[in-house]
Amino acid sequence: QQQQQQQQQSQPPEGLGLAGIVVMSGYLPRSKQFAVAPGSENTPILHCHGMQDPVVPVQATELSRERVSSSVEGVGGKGVYEVKTYPGLEHSVSMEELNDVAAFLKRVLPPISDGDESSTDNARIVVTDPAQMSVKELRDGIRQAGLEDKAKGMFDKLELVKLLSQHLKDNEQQK
Repeated sequence: QQQQQQQQQSQPPEGLGLAGIVVMSGYLPRSKQFAVAPGSENTPILHCHGMQDPVVPVQATELSRERVSSSVEGVGGKGVYEVKTYPGLEHSVSMEELNDVAAFLKRVLPPISDGDESSTDNARIVVTDPAQMSVKELRDGIRQAGLEDKAKGMFDKLELVKLLSQHLKDNEQQK
């Protein structure tokens, strides 16, 4: 029974459900202890690294890729481990690297959908009814709307609800 408990504790959690993994100027430490979590065998990985990184040598990138890829293949997975290196880049970030990360995330993350599959504008802000907001949420909404001056001296939640509701109503009418 004790042996069974130790085995359960050493096993990674099952079914992480990750869309992808991004590694920037990093590596896989303690790679001999690395195990692929069940359910993550096909998770795509983008590993970005500067060629002149003095903190984490770029060779660690290839060693990490080899270890993860062999572990994934060992459990029947087909994970894709993509390495991108950047000449001249030290232990830092470049615009080229950020563009590569953005393209990877766009490729692996599912779109945000509001039910309208024909919509190309997937990023939507959901406006909550001010009457359902906490005082903190109301104050944040008022600050974001630039209404701090109008809210000065207001301590009653109902006053804050009225102010933000009126602002939202006015903005809706202007559209």
